[in-house]
Order: sequence, then structure tokens, then C-alpha cells
Amino acid sequence: MISAIGQLTSQSPRPSALYQALETIRRTARRQFQPQLISIAFDISVVDPLSIFSQINQQQTLSFYWEKSDRKQAMVAMDNAIKITVTGPNRFQQARDWVQHHSDRLITPQPTDELTQPRFLCGFPFLDNSGSSTQVSAQAPAQAFAQAVTATLFLPRWQISTAYGDRSRTVAVLNLTINPHDDLEQLWRQYQPQLNQIQTWGNTTTEISRDRSLSIVAPPPIQAWQNSDLGDGQDFVDGVKRAIADIQNGHLRKVVLSHVLDLKLSTPTHPATLLHNLRQRYPNCYTFAFGTGTGQTFLGASPECLVNIQRYSSHSNQRHLYTEALAGSAPRGTNLVDDKQLGDRLLSNTKECHEHRLVAEFIIERLQQLGIQTNAIAPPQLRKLANIQHLHAPIAGPFPSHLSPLDAVAALHPTPAVAGTPRPEAIARIAQYESFDRGFYAGPIGWVDGQGLGEFAVGIRSALLSGDRARLYAGAGIVAGSDPHRELAEVRLKLQALLAALV
Repeated sequence: MISAIGQLTSQSPRPSALYQALETIRRTARRQFQPQLISIAFDISVVDPLSIFSQINQQQTLSFYWEKSDRKQAMVAMDNAIKITVTGPNRFQQARDWVQHHSDRLITPQPTDELTQPRFLCGFPFLDNSGSSTQVSAQAPAQAFAQAVTATLFLPRWQISTAYGDRSRTVAVLNLTINPHDDLEQLWRQYQPQLNQIQTWGNTTTEISRDRSLSIVAPPPIQAWQNSDLGDGQDFVDGVKRAIADIQNGHLRKVVLSHVLDLKLSTPTHPATLLHNLRQRYPNCYTFAFGTGTGQTFLGASPECLVNIQRYSSHSNQRHLYTEALAGSAPRGTNLVDDKQLGDRLLSNTKECHEHRLVAEFIIERLQQLGIQTNAIAPPQLRKLANIQHLHAPIAGPFPSHLSPLDAVAALHPTPAVAGTPRPEAIARIAQYESFDRGFYAGPIGWVDGQGLGEFAVGIRSALLSGDRARLYAGAGIVAGSDPHRELAEVRLKLQALLAALV
């Protein structure tokens, strides 16, 4: 069986090879009296996955986009072979068990690599809001973002991945359930046109070049609900004042408060236009999108890695965990001298360094509770983005063989960088201080595969898009010494990064 499927990964699919593979799987299904889950990979002409994402009907299709441009890899996925929604305090454990169960029965071609390995795609809200909805501010129509936000995992029907470089390559992965009495010719007639359509989308809407230029119509101009660009932010300022009082009274050490900006676009726009702008402006961030299939898409350009589990090398089965403490921020300068001065001030700022240390200590402690020994906390360095710079320290160590990436996600989320410390008290205060449900904002977004590898970004610097409505999110860490108006300036700076992608 594996050799038959393997023939399909080196060239365009041949019906005879496909029939041979599917017939073998169908015989297994008949012998075991149960459906079989199979993943088949096809090399296709090199395409930009974002061009395929731009063709997906966001009203009807579950979808996912993932790219880190400085790695020269991108992935798009659509539809689902299987999916699950999880709720409750054990949602990460439920997700882990579901992935493990289906990974054990997923038949994949061998050997697999980064492009051919099927991935389970995940979107988790910031909190387990079972049955709750994303609320909107008074300026926006109540129906704009009123649909429930629930943690969702799915194995996509189609997964298309491209590696760019001197030898670019695109692989389409088809995940199927084969039942004992399936008509194989009918299956072929069903999925061959879809593969051809995917290839057509890529060939007609994108021009592959070294700078990966993408021929997508420019996004329309925006019209804000507020008269001023970012509103007066008084609700946010009031929340910060309340948080500072609680910190001074000893109830908290830190709490992260977020601010939203609701916008009305002149016309509905496809999320791909925003993603293209974000990946061009922030190539060292995670460009991501999670389409719920209900017309809403959560997307952004996150600078923060929550968990990255990879092998030490292609010849090793040992896995390695990478995460990072990212906290504290300052604007970029208008010239090299100004930029260096702002960075130096950030590195020596007592309040910002304290905020960063809280995050780093939390991560180390939580990983140690999982039995993960990490490197010592290094003095923070600067992570410079297009319009902002942060204090940053990498944290890494061997990842035990018995753990899933979702165990690490459960241990770390939410970190003090998006919630606060002590965590239970900070989360309770967030619900009091903020007048909206965060939904996916600041939640884990990413993927995990059947080999125990995975990667999750923190869903910050993000927006929720629904037709001609957009909700933009940004947050700031409040600690002793915080100034409400400086914190408002920080969230406005972060919101500008998203606004720049819309105009």
C-alpha cells in the first residue's frame, strides 16, 4: 500500500496508482469492518498558498492559513475530513486525545516531510467561553460579531504547502475517509476536479517570484465608527486605572488589558488582501487566519511564539521545545540614532523589565512542572518589528517523548504576556475590566501532527473580519508604575499596525 501511495508524491497523480492505493485501503476497511482515514500527497506546480486562500468562500468553508515569511514556507487548508469542537476546563486534553486517536488510525505515505505530513489545525479562544458569543461595542450593529466562538480542531480535506527558494516546491495533501463499500471511481471523479481547480487557482491568480508578489486586488479604504482615528479610548483608560488600584492593593501583580476598534469597510473584502499586506510588512511574524466557515475570519500577524515543537534534526526522533518571553514595548525611531535611543531606554526601563521578568519566570515554572528543563533565563534583547520593539528572551529545552505539543499549550496558555499574574485573579479581573469577549484574540492558533510536532502562535496583533465589518484588537500589560495614558498610546501603536494593513 505505502509504495503505491508513494508513487503519487513524486509526480502528478495517475489514476491507476490512485486506484491501487485506494483499493488497498478499501480492502482494509472491509476486513476491519470500519472506515479508514488516509492521507495522499501530490506534487503540483508551484503556487502561492495565499492565492488559493483568496479563492475560498469564507461564508461556507472552514479554512486556515499559516506563514512565517522569513522561513520561506506557507500553508493553506480548506474544508475538513474530520473536525471537533471542544469546551470545558479540559479542552486542551480533549483536543490532545482526539488528535492522538485519529493520528493512530491515519494512514500516510512514507516517508513524510514538512510538506507532505498532514496537520491537525487548531483555533482556541482566549478562554473557554462555552456557548458564549463575541460581544460588540455599542457603536457596531449587534449582529456583526454575534456568532459563538468555540475551540475548533480539524484535519483539512485539502492542505496545500509551498516551500520557497532556489528549488521551490508545492505539495497538495488530500485527506479522505474510505468506507468498506465506497465507489472508488466516484471518489476519483469527485476529487480530481477539485485538485485541478486548486492548481488553476494558483496558476491564474499568482505570479511566483523571489519576492512572491501576489496579484490580489488591493483592499478598499476603511471608514471607522469613531470620528477620530482610534477613538478616545476612555473605557480602556478607566479599566487601566481600576487595574492599577487593584495592583496597589496587592490583589494582582500584573494584568493585561485589551482594547478594540470596530470599523466599517466601504465594501466587503476578502481576508487574503489583509494577509498579504501583513506578511509584506511583518515578515518575521506569524501571518495566520482561521476561517470559521460562517463568514467570520480571525487573522493577524503575531510576533509571539507560544510553543514550537520540532525534531533536533531530520535524522533524530528527539524533540526540542522552543518558546519565548515577549513583553514590554516601545515605538521604533524615525532614524537609526532615535531608534537606538528608544531601544536602550526600553532595555533599562524598570517597569518594562519587571513586566518581562514576570512572563519569563512564569514560563520556566510551568515548563518545569511538565518535567521540561530549559535554559537559564537570559537577559532580554530587543525584538524589532516594523513599528514597535519588544523585550525578548528565548526559552528552549528537550521535549519529553510522552508529551504532546497540546500539553505544553495547556501549561502555558494564557501566559502573563496576555493575561497577568497571579493567573486566576488576572483572568477574573479581565472579565470585569473589559466590556467585550476576547473570542480568539490572544488565544493559541496553530497546528499539531501525528508525529508529535506542532507550532502555536499567540493570536495577538489580530482582527476579526466579517464582510464589511472589522474588529481590531490590541493589549498592554499593566503593572505597578503603569500610566493609563501611556498604556493607551501603546495599544494605539499596536492598532496602527493593523490599520496600515487595511489602507
